[in-house]
Amino acid sequence: MQNIKKRGEMSLLYYGGKMVWSVLRFIFLVEMAFIVLYPFIYMLSMAIRAPEDMYDMSIVWVPKHFTFDNFKTLFEHLNYESALFNTAIISVGCSLLQMVVCAMAGYSIGRFKSKGSGLLFGLVILTILIPPQLTNLPNYILLSDFDFFGIITAITGSGTGINLLDQYPTIYLVAALGQGIRSGMAILIFTQYFKGIPDELEQAAMIDGCGYFKTYTRIMVPNAGAPSLIVFILSMVWYWCDYYTMVTYFTNIRTLSVNLSGIKTALQTVFQTEAYSPYKIVTVEQAACVLCILPILILFLSLQKKFVNSIINSGLVG
Repeated sequence: MQNIKKRGEMSLLYYGGKMVWSVLRFIFLVEMAFIVLYPFIYMLSMAIRAPEDMYDMSIVWVPKHFTFDNFKTLFEHLNYESALFNTAIISVGCSLLQMVVCAMAGYSIGRFKSKGSGLLFGLVILTILIPPQLTNLPNYILLSDFDFFGIITAITGSGTGINLLDQYPTIYLVAALGQGIRSGMAILIFTQYFKGIPDELEQAAMIDGCGYFKTYTRIMVPNAGAPSLIVFILSMVWYWCDYYTMVTYFTNIRTLSVNLSGIKTALQTVFQTEAYSPYKIVTVEQAACVLCILPILILFLSLQKKFVNSIINSGLVG
């Protein structure tokens, strides 16, 4: 009887402790979700309310007057669709290029061993710590007078190269040469993945007559879907939200992040003679923020399960 009673007490303690842990974990996750979701909920609430609701102290989250005029203003006066198109073209193109180039770099570092491979991998890690300003400024000077090994000067005889700034190929070229935004992080992800692939898989391909390139394209790349998806989504977020790189390389091509930086000045010109103009500026600003992050949010939500599974299968956790 005493043993049965003791087992019952231990079982009660076990399930009681498990229940307490579940409750604490639930509370923690709810708090974290609130911290993450609060800014977006606030922006959405402000974006769909009329200017007269701004000074109504009884309104906290749900406005009394719903309106989509704030979004309409963005497209009518701020050329928002052009900025959205530019951002999408740059983000998708650079993300794809960065994924391809970093995959090749990660494969070479992760699979081929030589005397300098450790040092090379250390330099890749070091690039993660280097601020983008240190690389963007030299690249700006190089691309403003681009002359590939003096070939252009030799052909034209002008002594000056080609100005590649303020064009889409500018940012594509930087990404294709492995100097995209946080390329070091992307190379690290691919390196860690390719290191974990069994050597027997590569040796079997060699026995079947595949060379290094064919082994990479036919064996390694099809099996690297997990890190490829991770790098693509992260690169999309990095390029979509970047401001400094875009203003460095572009003058006339406007992206969403660049438009956001000057939206208050533009709205002051639009609403300078209208009533509630300070409140209209605030609501339109919040609408612009919602539209800026909405495409990325939709992308992540649509690929959420695959993204989480890719993190697990790539071996990055732990």
